[in-house]
Amino acid sequence: MSSLYKINRAIAKCFTVGETVVDGETGEVLDEQYLDDLKASRKTKIDNICCFIKNLKAEAEACQKEADAFKKRADAAKKKASDLTEYLVLMMPDHESLTTKRAKIGWRKSVKVTITNEQEIPASYVKVKEVRSVDKAEIRKQLKEGLTIPGAELTECQNIQIK
Repeated sequence: MSSLYKINRAIAKCFTVGETVVDGETGEVLDEQYLDDLKASRKTKIDNICCFIKNLKAEAEACQKEADAFKKRADAAKKKASDLTEYLVLMMPDHESLTTKRAKIGWRKSVKVTITNEQEIPASYVKVKEVRSVDKAEIRKQLKEGLTIPGAELTECQNIQIK
């Protein structure tokens, strides 16, 4: 079966004179059935592409659900490992070391900063993150009400829907 591009091109080359179908490039007289077959092939090709798109979307959704399930499992495993680590710290207050064939527990010193009062920290040590985003929903609402907003306009689009 030809590609949709080739089918569309073949249809575009044809024109009808009365009840006769003529190839616009070669001038060849074709039977009306030829054009009908091209149109049927086009419809079948479009239907197949739509079904393929639906299958790909379903596969993507299934993969996303599986990824979400794996993320939940991974997060649960990390949380459990963290909880068990904290449990060991509590149960080993003397920081004893232990070595077995399958595991080794050791302790090392580290230094961390503990903020006792964030309000007292000088401004030179504070990082400020600014997040800027445009409220498109509010802009859409205002534009529909007739307000002019510089840098924004409503644009009508045609979006394909495949069900």
